[in-house]
Amino acid sequence: MSGIWVKWLLFFVLGMLTFALGFWIITTFKPTKTPEKGQTVENWGEICLWQDVDGINLSVRPMGCFSTSCTEIKQQTGTVLVDMQLQEIQLASRFILKETSRFPLPCIDNCLGGGIVLFNLSPVLPNNYTLWFGDQKVGEVLVFSGRETPRQCFTNGQE
Repeated sequence: MSGIWVKWLLFFVLGMLTFALGFWIITTFKPTKTPEKGQTVENWGEICLWQDVDGINLSVRPMGCFSTSCTEIKQQTGTVLVDMQLQEIQLASRFILKETSRFPLPCIDNCLGGGIVLFNLSPVLPNNYTLWFGDQKVGEVLVFSGRETPRQCFTNGQE
């Protein structure tokens, strides 16, 4: 009976060593970005505007690629100001992200862990609007009249 127990113990130890070696190889040669402790992100990676049954919506994602399995969102806030006279939409957002550990498992290789800030802009008059993030001009968006406004997205080229 003790011979079988020794074999199972040896099998378990070799399995754990193989798993640890695999984890070391993956994390060494394929690094996935995780936030620093309490990292604050106050920039944008993607901004989208679209219309649905709730009206005109706008979303902001932070710049960077943060794994969903190794990132905890501590805070995500934002402000939006629509100036219909100047035809401008002013945005600001703030994400506070914290690295989490999944040891001995590696981080999932995706970029959706940074979170998203959503705004509902209704009612917004149909027109062309200049979209600003802080003092950075993002682009021009068009809010349609009489038909649904299509999804319009901008990606920050600094990523």
